[in-house]
Amino acid sequence: MKNRELTEVFQGYDFQVKITHPVVNSTGTTVVYVHGQQARNQHRKPKMICEIATRLHSSFCWYELAGHSNDLEQYDKADIFTWIEQLKYLLTNIITGNVILVGSCLGGIISLFTAPYFKERVKGVITLSAADIDWRQKLCPDQQEDLKKQGYTVFYLQDKRIPFKLTEKFISSTEEIRKQENISLACPAHLLIGRNDPAVKVTDVLNLSDKISSPETIIKIIQNDTHGMRTKTSMNEVEYSLCSLLK
Repeated sequence: MKNRELTEVFQGYDFQVKITHPVVNSTGTTVVYVHGQQARNQHRKPKMICEIATRLHSSFCWYELAGHSNDLEQYDKADIFTWIEQLKYLLTNIITGNVILVGSCLGGIISLFTAPYFKERVKGVITLSAADIDWRQKLCPDQQEDLKKQGYTVFYLQDKRIPFKLTEKFISSTEEIRKQENISLACPAHLLIGRNDPAVKVTDVLNLSDKISSPETIIKIIQNDTHGMRTKTSMNEVEYSLCSLLK
């Protein structure tokens, strides 16, 4: 493998990019991983997907969503439109050739709404734990009050072990994007969801699939997985999907 790391500047945000190239027999396709919200320190999953891409002789790119550094002020200024534009920037200025987008949670939504801008190059979208979520509806009254008073609140997964900072700017942007009734793709979309996911329900993924216009939309429900989607079963399904998209 050949590794390359660089720092890019996009709309005033510094973000890190890591690219791995196979040494021989390259498919000419890059698997681009889009991480979830505030997942900058959770490197296990992109490493697992990088290993899969490498076995399949494809390049792999991991990058950091704008604002997902140690500068919390930068994070507060970003929203889903920022991150869609950032992925467009990455695919226009850094990654060449065909790509397959693999997006986790928020990264899945970013991938789905970016793919239509690159219909000739995006050969597939794989989402992990992604759904068309009404975040405001998920907040309890105290969280609603926090959001109103201070412009953000904290949403927890799994008995307060996994916190997510949700800003009013972010929630408002998701409400705008949820108004779009059609995601028109020129490539297959594979939507993976863990049956035991505490944040995203299977019905949420089904609702998202209703918006997708694609040559092929597949929903994979992983029996014993949760939101993290890091089990061997989930990674096997990711590999099956990548194999079919790389043919």
